[in-house]
Order: sequence, then structure tokens, then C-alpha cells
Amino acid sequence: MLPRVSDRLLLACFLALAVSSVALKAAAGPARDGFNGPQLAQIVTRFQSTLQAQGFVAQIDPTDSSSSSIIASRGPCRLVVRDARGAESLERLFARDAHKIGPMRFFYDGRAYHSVPSVLIRLERIKADLLARLGVNRSAPLPVALAKSSGCGSSDFGLDRLRIST
Repeated sequence: MLPRVSDRLLLACFLALAVSSVALKAAAGPARDGFNGPQLAQIVTRFQSTLQAQGFVAQIDPTDSSSSSIIASRGPCRLVVRDARGAESLERLFARDAHKIGPMRFFYDGRAYHSVPSVLIRLERIKADLLARLGVNRSAPLPVALAKSSGCGSSDFGLDRLRIST
């Protein structure tokens, strides 16, 4: 037979547990996985300089309200590239914005995907956060969304292996 527990005691225990959980999360701070680190402007500038070094005319997309897309052209090649951190929720928007140029591909850690590799990104973020909390600073892969026209060939223009500091 189970002993009866006071509802007030049980509620007090749950409240204490909830408060201590929130306090521990606040003390730990935000995740140190690289996703909260580099500002969007730094990454957009990196995209722009990577493409300009290869002879592209690259500029921030004036129609993109978040200013995270770079439109670039070189001869018959046109492309649009953007920071794909958090792309799980924006994948359709990315594809819609890029449909005039070509199909959207996602690059992560040297591999190309037809859709956002959400599970891989999540696992890498957990790993990077744990290592950073242990004092091991390293770089993590940056998810990149890229759409290119047929005149671009098969090159990924060095955007498939970009990394960010954790």
C-alpha cells in the first residue's frame, strides 16, 4: 500500500525542482555551439569575399528582408547563397526565394544535401556545446544554402566546408 502524500508537499517539490532547473540553465548560459557566436553580418561578409575572390560580382540581396542572402554572378553563372543556421524552419522560404536561379542545396561539413540535414546539425551542436563547456574550443561546420544556375557547372565555390568558431 502506497503512503498518502500531501498535495501541497508534492506541489512544493515540483516547484522547487522547476526553479532549480531554470537556475541551472541560467547559470550554464547560452549554448556554446557556434550558432550564437558569429553575427550574421560577419558570415554574409565571408560569403561575399569568398565569391569575390573567385571573380564573382557579389552583393547582398536587396529583396531579402533579413539581409542574409548574397546574389552573385560571373559570366553565365548566377547563384544565391545564405547562412542556413536555423534553416529547418525556413527551408521552403529559401527554396521559394531561389527558384528563379536553380534548386536549393544545403552544404554541411563538406557534403551536399537536398534538404536541411537537421539531425546532423543538432548532433554537431550538442557535441560542440559539450566540448566548449569542457574548455575545448574548436570550429564547427556552418550550414550553407546555395542555389546556382546551370551555367555554374558542378563547383561548390568553396562554400561547402565553411566553419565557425565555437
